[in-house]
Amino acid sequence: MDPKYDLRRKHRVACNHNITVVWRDSSGYEKYATTKATDISETGLRMQLPEPLPKMQSLLLRASRLGLCGNASVRHCMRVNGGSYAVGVQFASDMRWKPKLERV
Repeated sequence: MDPKYDLRRKHRVACNHNITVVWRDSSGYEKYATTKATDISETGLRMQLPEPLPKMQSLLLRASRLGLCGNASVRHCMRVNGGSYAVGVQFASDMRWKPKLERV
């Protein structure tokens, strides 16, 4: 992304970790997907989903390898190649991601 158009508040790093996402559709039915997080920051992440989600949709995220379990909300959703959707979410105020320090 062109840096002059990148409005993110926190630096994101690429990742490829499994994440389980749970949400309610417009009819109130609970849905879930296991997918990959493609990048992450202290306050949010981007992932691929098979269907679009509306902006501000509430989600439950679980990703043990990333140390995440909690609520988030959709900030953007965009169709990408192959009919999937890139979904950017912001973590709820009580959830933060911290990178694990590598041992030297």
